[in-house]
Amino acid sequence: MIQQRRWLRQLRWLAEAAVAMPLLALGAILPEILLPTIAKMLGNCIYYLSPDTRRWCLLNLQIAHAGRLNHARLQSLAKSSLAHQVLLYCQTLRLTPRLIDQRLVIDGMEYVPAILSRGRGVVAVIGHLGHYEYLSPALWRIGLPNLVISRPLDNPFMRWMQERCRRRIGTRFIGKDANGIRNAMRHLKQGGGIIIAIDLNTIQNPVFVDLFGIPAATPRGAADMALRLDCDVILLTSHRGDNGKHVVTIHPPFDLIQTGEHEADVMSNTQQFTSALASQILRHPDQYFWQHPRFRFRPDGSTWTSKTSLQTIRDASQAQQRIGH
Repeated sequence: MIQQRRWLRQLRWLAEAAVAMPLLALGAILPEILLPTIAKMLGNCIYYLSPDTRRWCLLNLQIAHAGRLNHARLQSLAKSSLAHQVLLYCQTLRLTPRLIDQRLVIDGMEYVPAILSRGRGVVAVIGHLGHYEYLSPALWRIGLPNLVISRPLDNPFMRWMQERCRRRIGTRFIGKDANGIRNAMRHLKQGGGIIIAIDLNTIQNPVFVDLFGIPAATPRGAADMALRLDCDVILLTSHRGDNGKHVVTIHPPFDLIQTGEHEADVMSNTQQFTSALASQILRHPDQYFWQHPRFRFRPDGSTWTSKTSLQTIRDASQAQQRIGH
């Protein structure tokens, strides 16, 4: 049975790569003016042909907008989000250091001198918003050597393509394993920067913090490292600007909550990081990664799926809040 599952998983990876890689490669060589139209078409195909992806997009959007948008608007945002992801991958395949220099715009430069002058390391928390491949080059541009903590893609074929593109633009990645964390801590102690995503559902020792009114399993690493090493923490976001530009915004450093109770401080700081990111996501909802199963793992050990009803989610959230009080 285990062997059969392994073969099925490998066949699925091969099928995904057989479909995705030619399309993405085609997107990399076509005239750039055609890419938004192609991305929109492919995004619509994903929306209609992948029910699980469609349901997660709509469920996450419903949670985030709390009934403020009608179903037609939610559908439109879901399709736009999927089109954005396709466009992002196509553009990533064409990225070069020269192209990044031409298109990268950095906001928030007024915070840079104070951040760099302290020399005690910077943890940059990010989400999958905008063209996030521009985030590491933005920190290099302001003079902050940085490493990105990331889990490799499961699909080895897609992982090879992604890592090849990232090496070309000079992005340096380390894993989330113990060795990767040791390297991250060493880099911070030397005054460097670490980039870490805080918007991915995690089962590995998460902290549950409020996200759009629902407890969400959230990585603790950013808060944990910052508290242990007394680092600065900034929110780093990206969104598409005008004329093909990509705007990376350096937000002001957080005031770390340090009461001396480490676990409580990890939760409190992760909450303030998550809340700040959520407000930026709602400013550019069409450029966010809504298909991710952000609310899958629950505090009681259960899981939600894309078929979980919004009413079930609200009821469970209210029950959890009553327990908390």
